[in-house]
Amino acid sequence: MSSETIPEYSEKVKTISSSLASEVILVKLKKIIDQLDIHFAEAKNLIVELARKLDEAKRCKQSQICRKIKELLEDKIKGGKISEKWIEECLPREYKRRYTKSELSSLSKQAKKDNTTITGQIKLTIPREKFENVKAVMEKTRDFIYLIFDKSCILERVESDVLTETTK
Repeated sequence: MSSETIPEYSEKVKTISSSLASEVILVKLKKIIDQLDIHFAEAKNLIVELARKLDEAKRCKQSQICRKIKELLEDKIKGGKISEKWIEECLPREYKRRYTKSELSSLSKQAKKDNTTITGQIKLTIPREKFENVKAVMEKTRDFIYLIFDKSCILERVESDVLTETTK
């Protein structure tokens, strides 16, 4: 028999139990992350397949297919499930809009005028009504938070690195 007292033994059992519970949670989390990866890969393949079908059916110009898919998935974009950028990254170049040199120049001038200072820094806006959301997510985070901004560089939502909790 061990020379441990009952409270010491009880404390060891609690520590072992807590450690096992953490391991079970970690295993479940890793499994879910693997499933997420599989589902995102499948979603990406479906986006490419949808683009091909839209192209074959000539439902819109080939260079406008990306825009059309964004319109079709607008509810998922607004819901924060996916982003316009993610859709663009899924698609090959032929399904994206081609900008002329003058359009690119105009876009970059507008971006500089709207969101940058003379030093090249980007100005991002966090409205006062979003302060509490940012604080709440920061308190729940482990290492960092994601700040997702709209095209006007105004904060849309905040996400934690822990369980990707979204706060609008």
